[in-house]
Amino acid sequence: GGAGGNPVFGIGKALAEGDDDNSDEEVESEEEMEGDEKFLCEGVKAVNLVAGPGIPTQAELFEGLNCQPGAMVSRKQLSEDLSTLLSTGLFQNVDANVQPTGKGYIVEFTFREKVWPGMVEFKVSGATVLPDNIEEQVLKEARKSKYTTVRVLAAAKNIIEGHYQEKGLTFGTISHFDGMETGKVLAHIIEGEITSVNLVYIDNAGNTAPTGSTNPRVVRRELPFRVGQLYNVEDAKRALRDIFLLQLFDNVQVVPKPDDADPQKVAVDIVLKERALKTAEVELEWGIAPGEKGRPDLVSARPGGSVFLEHRNLQGEGRQLYGSVSTSNFLSPQDDLGFKLEYVRPYLWGDKDPNRTNLNVSAFNSRKLSPVFTGGPFSDEVPSIWVDRAGAKVTI
Repeated sequence: GGAGGNPVFGIGKALAEGDDDNSDEEVESEEEMEGDEKFLCEGVKAVNLVAGPGIPTQAELFEGLNCQPGAMVSRKQLSEDLSTLLSTGLFQNVDANVQPTGKGYIVEFTFREKVWPGMVEFKVSGATVLPDNIEEQVLKEARKSKYTTVRVLAAAKNIIEGHYQEKGLTFGTISHFDGMETGKVLAHIIEGEITSVNLVYIDNAGNTAPTGSTNPRVVRRELPFRVGQLYNVEDAKRALRDIFLLQLFDNVQVVPKPDDADPQKVAVDIVLKERALKTAEVELEWGIAPGEKGRPDLVSARPGGSVFLEHRNLQGEGRQLYGSVSTSNFLSPQDDLGFKLEYVRPYLWGDKDPNRTNLNVSAFNSRKLSPVFTGGPFSDEVPSIWVDRAGAKVTI
């Protein structure tokens, strides 16, 4: 683990060498602090801290310490901070210099980088998807340095974790290294194996709901995640796309997180906010034209328009039913009444159908005046001719 228990850059359970010799000199300028009296920490500084890609930054190392700007800190807590920094295994020694200021103290941590013998062998443990030549690649890079240092281990970390990032395996990481004292380095890998996939429903207020209107099976059959597989960010993108295409949810989120029972593995939460199951819309219209005095006037007092009804989730199975009726005269709709009815059933052949076959059944009718059979500008008036259309369509 890293500083303060935060897994930043672990080196197993390495202990600093020679700590007993320096135990009396770890904290300087303590004569001004009697006993275990607390003092005000006004700031924290780092001296000789190694920096570079893959190496923990000052902010990461100091994140879990007791010494924080504005905190009241005791001598015991300061010693705990030194032990926390040493337990990362990155440093040969860490000293703390406490310097008084106007109102409190500045704590200055001085680091001495740990140095091990040159690397003669490199192996990985716990990896299942790394290429066979990755160990050789890391060893070749490490042999450019006479000694194994934090920079050398960071380079190995960047090579291995870079491979996982390229594959979309965002949880693929090195938990810690072992064997630096012998030159035979072993990297322990965490790959992000999925232990559970959970559906989490939320209501309009953002609170978690025990269940939703949709059968969980309808959502799960769209998920590429499987227990035992490695979490992949591309799978998350596919899940978002396919669940949104169901048209059942206003909001969908894929939230991966460390499993509570085993933090080295991943639990995936699918957060869902359902849309309204039923929708009804009514649209009315009147024809308006200039009257005798040039002012707008109702051409007809008979309203026209349409009525639309929709059910997006019949029986919670994701089956959808749409219906619409339209006419130019609701008071006498038989003149030009038109309707359309549509039914959609996904996964016609079952949840395991790889083609995701849908059944779409629709029936329709329309009745309109023919624009062809009309009289010309100087011809006699021609009786109105209505064109009726009716039909049905089935699509698989």
